[in-house]
Amino acid sequence: MEYPEPMEHGPIVEVIPDIFVVSGVMRSEQNSTTAQFSRNMVIIREGEHLTIVNSILLDEDGLDELECLGMVTNVVSLGQAHGRDDEFYLDRWGGKLWAPANLQHRSGRAVDVTLVPEGPFPVENCSYIGFSATTGSDEGVLLLNRAGGILESTGHRNTWANTLAGVSKSRVFLGRSFKRRAIFERCV
Repeated sequence: MEYPEPMEHGPIVEVIPDIFVVSGVMRSEQNSTTAQFSRNMVIIREGEHLTIVNSILLDEDGLDELECLGMVTNVVSLGQAHGRDDEFYLDRWGGKLWAPANLQHRSGRAVDVTLVPEGPFPVENCSYIGFSATTGSDEGVLLLNRAGGILESTGHRNTWANTLAGVSKSRVFLGRSFKRRAIFERCV
């Protein structure tokens, strides 16, 4: 199979124990216009197993660094706009694809495990909140019960404020995208 070329990205950075982030760029052409925006991949390590959320295809140096962390066993696509690079990781390591119900994966690949609030979940101490009722498409967030709470999301059209009322934002990592611009920030 032919995969897209890796785009520019930074190093794998451990932001808290066993949670890593890679920031990179995405370029997309629509109607003869090229848009470029930032994006982020989260890597969750549990023992020797890695779960990738919102994948970014790494260059050879990045892949070598990733292999030093462990083996990719899960790839999570949280929304329709993601998934461009999932196929590479799934084919290379033979992991499982996790995605919300009714998500049409970009490659046409069947989802191995559907993300639903009742579980199962790709990592321990995790829950899933879906947004299909609020956005019109199946998207969601993973809430990791680590370091005070980590919320990993996708471009869910700024609906999280209403849907997640009551979820503490202290020490929560958010991946939000608005108008073709992705932001990864730590809310304190």
